[in-house]
Amino acid sequence: MTGATDSITVYRSADTNAEEDAATIRDALISAGLHPEVVDDDTPGVVEGTFEVRVPPSELGQAEAIIAENTNRR
Repeated sequence: MTGATDSITVYRSADTNAEEDAATIRDALISAGLHPEVVDDDTPGVVEGTFEVRVPPSELGQAEAIIAENTNRR
């Protein structure tokens, strides 16, 4: 897996359900064969109370498409 500084954020939230949403997005990306990671405010540069999903730069377009597709189903 790439380090947090080598990855691009494809999802960020500080909502009360941010951790759960990030996990759901991570799982969808993993199911598609991508390599996401969830980071929180223990990671340098992440705002307190925030969760992010990050992917390697080469997976950015595919990750964004998967997230958009899953968001439109809700």
